[in-house]
Amino acid sequence: MLRSYAAMKFILTTRKSLGFTLVELLVVISIIAVIGTAALVAINPVELRARARDQARLQDAKTLQQAVLRYYSGENCYPWQYLTNSTTCVRNKSLTAAYIVPSSFTAGDYNFSALITKQELKPLFSGRPSVVNSEFFVSWSTAKSRFSVCFNPESKAGRSGAIGKNMNITNLAAMNCKTSYSIDQTDCHICVPQL
Repeated sequence: MLRSYAAMKFILTTRKSLGFTLVELLVVISIIAVIGTAALVAINPVELRARARDQARLQDAKTLQQAVLRYYSGENCYPWQYLTNSTTCVRNKSLTAAYIVPSSFTAGDYNFSALITKQELKPLFSGRPSVVNSEFFVSWSTAKSRFSVCFNPESKAGRSGAIGKNMNITNLAAMNCKTSYSIDQTDCHICVPQL
């Protein structure tokens, strides 16, 4: 009988030590939840997505600006310097700073459709989110003979100038970006190349 009592006691004590109590499980789960929340706050996925969209806008701006320069190199005239429905180039015709809208690639004063016709841009470029949402505005400096494509950065890093040397503050009264993202020429913006 003693032998069976010792065996029974051994079985009961080993069975108890094989599992976790509910309290132990809850403590571990709460620690994992706290660490996960802290990691999520540190990573800030919303800011990461905004940075990614800013980088896409920057690449699209560079693509458009380079396409205009390639067009000028081949044609010795900018797309907007042609008279409407004509092959006559008016070199002193300036470009008014304005937003690029999808119709700019099909008609209008900017004649960006010529970039697609001359295969400087792919036709799908006019469907890019930055073009469809009219997020770019263009600027032409006659004095510097410089064409720039600009956009308003969405991310906090972009709005503080962290994207690069192309940061340009246009709202000189405030000398900083507006607190929230907006598509606005009076807000700070990034230009390719810098104005």
